[in-house]
Amino acid sequence: LDKEYAVLTLWHSMEHLYLPRMVVDRVRHKYLFITIPWAEKLAIAQLPFVNIFNHAKHMHLYTRKSLFMTLPDYEILEENNIDGELIGMKDYIVSFALKYKGK
Repeated sequence: LDKEYAVLTLWHSMEHLYLPRMVVDRVRHKYLFITIPWAEKLAIAQLPFVNIFNHAKHMHLYTRKSLFMTLPDYEILEENNIDGELIGMKDYIVSFALKYKGK
């Protein structure tokens, strides 16, 4: 953990972490690639019926606002829903390539 890495990847894992920011801060890096379930398109009434957002499996449900409250010092380089298209859940999975704006 005493090295700096170019990229940190958290594919389908950030939503399972109790303290995701603690994990992100633990490894020094320049870029962060994440793929997460995306609550942005869901209504609260839908949540019990969408298994991917089962609270027993996921600690966090991210929207754009909550994601960037968790990661305020990152800027978006790319955003897409390709991962979700592959499993028939286009709007429920999102991937981001992010750049750390700090030192």
